[in-house]
Amino acid sequence: MSLLAYCQWLMGSSILAALSRQAWAFARDNGLPFHSIVKVVNKKLASPIRAVVFSCILSLIIGCLTFGGEQCQQALFSLAVAGNYLAWVTPVFLRLTWGKDRFRPGTFYLGKYSTPLNWVTCFWCFFVIILCMFPGSKSVDKTTMNYTVVINCGVWILSVVYFYVYKYKFYHGPSSNLDDEVSPHLIDTELNAVPIDHDSTLNEEKTA
Repeated sequence: MSLLAYCQWLMGSSILAALSRQAWAFARDNGLPFHSIVKVVNKKLASPIRAVVFSCILSLIIGCLTFGGEQCQQALFSLAVAGNYLAWVTPVFLRLTWGKDRFRPGTFYLGKYSTPLNWVTCFWCFFVIILCMFPGSKSVDKTTMNYTVVINCGVWILSVVYFYVYKYKFYHGPSSNLDDEVSPHLIDTELNAVPIDHDSTLNEEKTA
């Protein structure tokens, strides 16, 4: 049990580190409420301490669902599975649909196999998302119901509402970390993004 507890603590620490950095980056771009408070970096430690505290508070609030019983605990753990798969499949699906005209292959590209493999990825992720929401038994009642679908759909609906209510007022996309001294060739003015393949750009600069 001591070994398991220690491993769980290490896993929680790594997740908190990733979560706090994502929260800080989103707050830096004014994408979170109270972003002016959350995005402050501690000068002495050179770390986003406030983002860490903010992430801990949110995690504790969501973690309170575990007091609702075994079904709530299972739903909370399944939330991470469905949420991760949704986050992974979204850019792949958008690359195949609305973003296919803006996609620029990089150095590693599977060519004609890229599109079918990406569609297989999408179908598999959607399958896993649906599968993790099924109950564990055929006879379903309020005690055996898998409430993962309730929590996930609730989070997704609130995210969509937050996107349309808040995004257009304050959040205008990731802030650029490029200054005026950076070569303008590194910026794709048409797509307003840094290109994936930098080899040709760097060769042009060396030639110039």
